[in-house]
This record gives sequence, C-alpha cells and structure tokens, in this order.
Amino acid sequence: MKYFAIYLPGQKELAIKEYYENKAEALTILKSHKEARLKEFATAQDARDFHRNGDTNINLNETGTPKQEAATIERVTKSAFPGPTSQKLVEFRKLIEGNNLARVKSLIDQNPRFLISSGDTPTVLKEGTRYNALHVVAMHDHGEMCRLILRTIEQSDYITLLHGQRTPSTTEVCEILLDMYLNTPDKSRGETPLHFAAKYGSVSVVKELIAYPQCKPSKNKDGLLPRDMICSRANSVKNTAEIAQSIANLLEERYFVPVWRSDDACVLPIVGEPFSSSSEPFTSNQSPKEIPVDSKIKAYAGPMDRDQAQSLCTRWRTPPRLIPSPRLIPSPREESVDSGYLDRFQTTSTPLRKARRLNFSLAHDRSYSRHGELELSDSNGKDRIRDKGTGEVESRAVDELTRDFLSILNINDSIDRTSPTDSPETLINSASIESTFLLERSETFDYFCNETKQQYDRSSLADTPSYRERQIRVKDQRKGLETIGRQLASVYGVEWHEYWEFLGEFANLATPDGLQKFENMLAGRSKVSSIDDVQQEQKAKPNSHLEAVNTSI
Repeated sequence: MKYFAIYLPGQKELAIKEYYENKAEALTILKSHKEARLKEFATAQDARDFHRNGDTNINLNETGTPKQEAATIERVTKSAFPGPTSQKLVEFRKLIEGNNLARVKSLIDQNPRFLISSGDTPTVLKEGTRYNALHVVAMHDHGEMCRLILRTIEQSDYITLLHGQRTPSTTEVCEILLDMYLNTPDKSRGETPLHFAAKYGSVSVVKELIAYPQCKPSKNKDGLLPRDMICSRANSVKNTAEIAQSIANLLEERYFVPVWRSDDACVLPIVGEPFSSSSEPFTSNQSPKEIPVDSKIKAYAGPMDRDQAQSLCTRWRTPPRLIPSPRLIPSPREESVDSGYLDRFQTTSTPLRKARRLNFSLAHDRSYSRHGELELSDSNGKDRIRDKGTGEVESRAVDELTRDFLSILNINDSIDRTSPTDSPETLINSASIESTFLLERSETFDYFCNETKQQYDRSSLADTPSYRERQIRVKDQRKGLETIGRQLASVYGVEWHEYWEFLGEFANLATPDGLQKFENMLAGRSKVSSIDDVQQEQKAKPNSHLEAVNTSI
C-alpha cells in the first residue's frame, strides 16, 4: 500500500491528516495550500515523520548540523522589455524590407525583444513560414542591414541588456543565438538565410553571412545546397552571369586559420591548421591530440580560400628567414673565380644545405678545441686551421658561418674547374688551399631577408623582421601570436577576430565596430559604478545626518 503525506512548513492545521491513502484527496489538500509539499511513502510511519518534520533525508556534517548539498540556482530575472505585438512586428519587418537602417537600429536598441524572443531564440517576423530577420534581409539584398543585425546579436552586452544582468551563461546564450540566426531553416522548404541569399542573388548578404564560421551550408528539404540554387529566384536585374559567378566564388569552401590557447596558460599556444565552416576546427593533418589540452580558439583569421589559408598558416608559424651571404674583399686572385654563385645564395638556402652535407663529409670535420677555438681539419685530422680570435661568442659564430660558406663556395668552384677524373684527394687539397686563402680576405656577412628582399649587415640585425617577430613571440606569451596574426591578416586582406576577456566575445579593436563594442563596455561599467556610488551615498546619508545632529547638540 502507498501512503501520501503532506508537509506544511511553519504551521500545523488539524484539517490535514498525518497521511492519506487516497492520492486524489491528498492532491485536493495540496492545491489549497501553496507552500505545502506532497510526498509518497511505502510505510505509514515514514509518512507521519514527513508530515511532522518535513524531509529528514538531509546529510549531516561533522558537527551534526544539516549540510546543504544542492547548489544554489541563480535565477534570471524576468526581462523588463515587453514583447512586441503582431502589428509592431509587421511594421518592423517592413522597415527591414525598406532598408531603413536608422529606424531599425533605434527600435532594436530600445527593445531587444524585436530580435530575441522570450525563449532567447530569434524573433519570428512572419508566422506562416517562420522567417527571422536574416531571411528577410537575404531576400532583399540589404548587406548593411544584415551586418547591423549580426553585429548586434553577437554582442553579449545585448543579452545582458535584455535580462537586466550578466550571468555565467550569458556568453553561451549569445553564441547559441548567433548560431540559430545563421542556420535556422524556414518552415516551408527548410532553407537557411544563406539559401535565400544565394537563390535571390544577394551578393552583399552572402558576403556578410560567410564571414562567420558558424554559418554552415546545409541542404534544404529537396536536398539542395546554397550553391545548387544560385539566382534561381532572382529577378531580371540580379539574374546575370556576373552575379552568379560572384556568388559561386563566395560559396566555395571558405577557410579560417585559428590560434589555440588555454585559459590557464599552462601550455604554449599554437597556430592551428586551416579549417572550413563545414568541418571541425582541425583537419587530417592536425588531429585533436595535437591540440593543447583544455585549449580553445582565441583568435582566427578569415574567411579565405584554401591556398591563401595554407599560405597564411605557414607564414604565421614561420618568421621571415635571414640568409647569410659572405661579403669579400676583391683581390686579383679572386677575379678569376666565378661570382655567379653569390646570386644563388642570396635567393635560396637550399643549395647550401645540400652542399654542406656533401662537401663536409668529404673534406672537413669541424670541432672546437678545449679553449673554444674553432678547428677545421680533413678526415685524417691533418692540416688543422685554428681561429685564435677574441674568444667572444658572437665573433666565433660569425667566423664559423664565414668558414662554412667560403668552404662550400670554394669546394663547389673547385669541383666545377676540375675534371671528372680528378681523385677525391685532389679535390680536398684544392678546396683547403683556396678556402684558407679566401678566409684571409673575408670581412663579415650580409643577411638577405627572403620576405622584404633587403640586405642587412650584422649591426642592423635588430631591425630585421625576423628578429622583431621572434622578440614578440618570446616576450609576449599572452598575446604575441595574436599580434603577429593581426598584422598578417591585414597584409593578406582578410578579416581578423580576436577574443577579449573584458568584452566576453570576439572583436577586432582596430575596426570601428570593435571600438564601438569597447565603448559600450566602458559605458556599461561607468553606469554600474555610478549606481554603486549612489547606493553608497544613500547608505552614508543617515550616518552623516546623525553626525550633523550630534554636532549641533
């Protein structure tokens, strides 16, 4: 048998029994008391205990006092903004269709419910087909209106304005809302705003939509992607080959290059592989295991095509290269030596690496003596050449590079001038003699930058792009990669998005939109601080009044 007990906290009434065997009778009593609680038990004694003491299934701590296990649930206050009526929503939709930017901005700033419904979902502007604002702008090719709506709903401050407070879930709600606006299909044919923009020939709207990685091409109820229905519903003005080709180019798979960074900065950030909006943020070249643990995308550049994304990714990971090239003092003996090899070493370093592996295995073995002196010798340990310089690390490094390059250049030149029948010993001896002669006439190195195509000497190495970029990476562990990526995005002509903790969202502070978000954040903080100051003043006024009274007495 089942027993139903009612517990009424704070008061005891004779009309309430200790327990009920009929559930309908218990429910009748329960409805008459808002604070009452009903619970089912297997024994009559448990029902009596609940009726008298309430729920006793509470864990006790070491001192014997009740311990609360359930976490406190933060309740979100009801929005102070009223929901627009059907007539106002119709007027709002017509303002969007007429591209009235000023009026639309005024309405959405005054009442966020024009864009966000009571369930934190996109507001439906056409009931039958359930169009949201992006469906409407896509049909009429209003790119600026599309940008205004997207930039508004992607701001977490807009959700804060709607609910009147900021909660830990505000950022998550903002991300979900943006995803729903971009990818929610209509009710009739299951088409997203990107479908609408493609089939109506709205080039400007397509550009705005694909700028967001969250915009994912999907199939409608007929199994068609946006690229399969380009200009199918466009009027005669927009149904042209040029517009169709522009949209087709835009709808090609677009790629983004991300920065993966952990919140606690326990692991170094990395530049991830390019990913497309239709795939996960990693490709087969970079598995999830290669991404740092607990890392998130904190910045990304894009959209762009695959080749451009791969080029930017490679450049982002690799600073500009400096290619050393020896600067020699001309002499009569050197006039007979072909100088064409210098051009080869100023344009690429690949021949140098191949030559070093080949020639030094045949001729020279480099080593340092006990006192840090550079020694060159052949494979038999004979004919050692010692550099008894000042002993400074920098001088030894430059001298070593000089010897390497001059030895390589001379050996290559010797091989070119000798016949194929010469023995290896002849090549080695010839290279050693001429290398020693050229070392005596070498002054220093120039460094050729493969990116700027400029020549730098040793005194100006700190001015090279390679040095400056490496210093940014080393000294600014928190935002170094983002600083470099921001500059590269400008060079490649693509958009840049960076996550800022104080904003709680992605923004490019170098653009007017990013600066506006920053201004809005400062305005919100100043408003909160002013409210706190007023409250503190109000609390302090009674005390100051009493002090004034006491003073007068």
